[in-house]
This record gives sequence, C-alpha cells and structure tokens, in this order.
Amino acid sequence: MSDGKILKGNWNYPTRVIFGPGSIARLPEFCRSLGMKKPILMTDAG
Repeated sequence: MSDGKILKGNWNYPTRVIFGPGSIARLPEFCRSLGMKKPILMTDAG
C-alpha cells in the first residue's frame, strides 16, 4: 500500500534507525562519529 510518498526520518528509540533517500551516503560519517572501524551492515530483500 503506497500513495507514492517517500518516507525519510530518524528513529532513536530503543535503537537509532536512519532511513530514506540518501541514508547510505550518510553511513561513513555516522560510523566515524561512533568510532566504528569495521561496521557490519545488514539488509534484506524487503
């Protein structure tokens, strides 16, 4: 069910979730801000 709108946002409870167009481009900066050196990114086909 979609009305053609694209969702974008941040969800910080209980775990921070960043989603929407351009989110992948923000990943390196986000990982650096948390001191990550070898992050794991999990995705699914859905």
